[in-house]
Amino acid sequence: MKGSRLYMIFLFAFLVLVFLAEYMAPHQFLWKPTYDKNDKEPFGSYVFDDILSSSIENYTVADKTFFQIMQEDSTASPRAFLLTENRLHFNETDIEYLYKLIHLGNQIMICTDNFPYTLEDTLCFETAYEGYYSSFEHHIKENRSRDSIFWGTDTLNPECIFEVYPQMHPVSIVQGKQKWFYVEADHRTPPGMKASPDDDETASPDTTQTDDSGDEAGIDPVDADSPATSDSIWDSENYVITDSAMLEELVKENNITSRYEFIPINCDSTEVLIWNSENKPLVLRVFIGKGEIFLVSTPLMFTNYGMLDKNNASYAFRLLSYMKDKPLIRIEAYGTHSDKPRTPLRYILSEPPLRWAIYSILILLILFMVYTAKRRQRIIPVVKTLPNRTFGFMQLISNLYYQKRDHGEILKMKYLYFCAEVKSLIGVDLQENVPDEADYRRLAEKTGMDNDFPGRLLKNIQLAIYRSEVDDLQLKQYIDGMNDILRALKT
Repeated sequence: MKGSRLYMIFLFAFLVLVFLAEYMAPHQFLWKPTYDKNDKEPFGSYVFDDILSSSIENYTVADKTFFQIMQEDSTASPRAFLLTENRLHFNETDIEYLYKLIHLGNQIMICTDNFPYTLEDTLCFETAYEGYYSSFEHHIKENRSRDSIFWGTDTLNPECIFEVYPQMHPVSIVQGKQKWFYVEADHRTPPGMKASPDDDETASPDTTQTDDSGDEAGIDPVDADSPATSDSIWDSENYVITDSAMLEELVKENNITSRYEFIPINCDSTEVLIWNSENKPLVLRVFIGKGEIFLVSTPLMFTNYGMLDKNNASYAFRLLSYMKDKPLIRIEAYGTHSDKPRTPLRYILSEPPLRWAIYSILILLILFMVYTAKRRQRIIPVVKTLPNRTFGFMQLISNLYYQKRDHGEILKMKYLYFCAEVKSLIGVDLQENVPDEADYRRLAEKTGMDNDFPGRLLKNIQLAIYRSEVDDLQLKQYIDGMNDILRALKT
């Protein structure tokens, strides 16, 4: 017990020392953008969401897509939506309902440094990487050089300069998109393909207008009955051929040429809000129909680090001030948040009361297991051997007969015991029947003694018991003889 107690004390002290060492050790930050509302690492959004929740009255976080938002209430009053992600994934349905929300007068701010291709292709804009930057942690430890981003003057705020690290704005936005055009040499449109804007002298990429029917002036519509449309050879929207083998065949047959042209951004109007030090746009305000979409290429400014770094918190609030008149909804249905498994346990862990209930149950289970797993030691009582009362009784009776000098009775008792043992060992009954010479011979054969010894001894014993005339010497001789016979039979 003492050794076990010392072991438990040593183990407990060791665990306490390990806990204190881990608790006092410097925290190793994880410089990975997650934009999660519960993440307290530098590039999480715990501080950002906490400040917005206390500063904006109608601020909520929703795990819903644009389609789900439209399905819930398409007639709701205009709202503002915020997306902050490291990488976004939009499909055609997302783009469709994104445009529907904007046309209804909603405002959408997309903050990412890797815009989805479907959005870039639809709006006709691109992102340009400014160069290779070392990791954020490595840059802070060794270089610590900052860059400047500029905010121009608007009707609400004066011009402002923010000093940030280069990793906070690694890309810039190009207001247009480079595309390949395939055109016949004689300016005739191939079957199933839209003509280039240059086929009409009155139309150009910069002067193309959109009428109410949705068709662009100066561009011939695609013939729906043409075989090229059914075979999906031509991508009529982008003026490109999607099948390389068919492209090569059509180039030979129709004398098609190609050129690389710049298409301006597809919107009603744009406004550049923020530039980098090379005078390249970082934030665009795009007007489409009744609504607006903000293209923000500095998502790290909306993280915990961005909010706590100097006075750069005003950067995010100045951008959000464009949507201050509407309820703000932060969407987490895209990017890294959409990859999380939707399980009941994740919902339980996302709610603080349920999370602490789970933790309490786990702690109680661990304590119960530790307590019940401990070996219970009890003092083993000393069990005293039971006394041989039969042997004591025999000694008592023997002493009684010996004190009375009744040797005949003692010999009789011994002879009865001898007969019972012989019967159990060799099956010869010397008590019930009168022994004859055959019994004596069998007894001599079993013991290996002289043929006359067993018979002579037993006859003398029977005669002494009958006459009750036995002295001390005879009693000892008779008892020793019976013991010798029994010992021989057992061996």
